[in-house]
Amino acid sequence: MDPSVLIAATLGAIAAPAEQAPPPPPDAPITLVTEAVATGVKVQVVGRAATGVAARYSLEVSSAGSRTVQRGSVRLRPGETTILLTSTLGGDRRRAWTAQLRVEPEGAPAYQVSRSS
Repeated sequence: MDPSVLIAATLGAIAAPAEQAPPPPPDAPITLVTEAVATGVKVQVVGRAATGVAARYSLEVSSAGSRTVQRGSVRLRPGETTILLTSTLGGDRRRAWTAQLRVEPEGAPAYQVSRSS
């Protein structure tokens, strides 16, 4: 095999983006809600399902050079709204931030939700 072909294939594999989960379905049982507040930005992971569902979730928040990841699992009850996680990014609301939620519902495809400034 031509070494240049092998090198190109290797570089293509390295440069390929990581596989990402698709966006949430319209009836997503867990979602991400953000709100500007006086002290910064409030980020919440909110669960609400029409039927009972179990899921694992992780929230990654980055701002001003810091990064936090919080994970959990939940069994949602039908029709109930539950705040699973609340995080407040303090300081100037104009500061760049990113929040990425990844959800793995039991028996359904994984999905992700992203918000940023």
